[in-house]
Amino acid sequence: MHQDNADGVIRDHLGDIYEAERAAEREMAQFFTPMPLCELMARITIDENAPEDARIADPACGSGRLLLACGSLWRN
Repeated sequence: MHQDNADGVIRDHLGDIYEAERAAEREMAQFFTPMPLCELMARITIDENAPEDARIADPACGSGRLLLACGSLWRN
């Protein structure tokens, strides 16, 4: 986790751990949107002319991967 942070890599570590631990229990497992897809959705959604105080709505938040991708894109 620390190395990803140092490298500027956005990754949902807790979601990855949860998926790996619960994958054997198919009835109860959760599968999250892959990070590259979240990054694509963020690039499609965020308008580069949006004001700095604009907000991101993620009604199906899950583990927060879309918010992480938007935050990463917004900082750049």
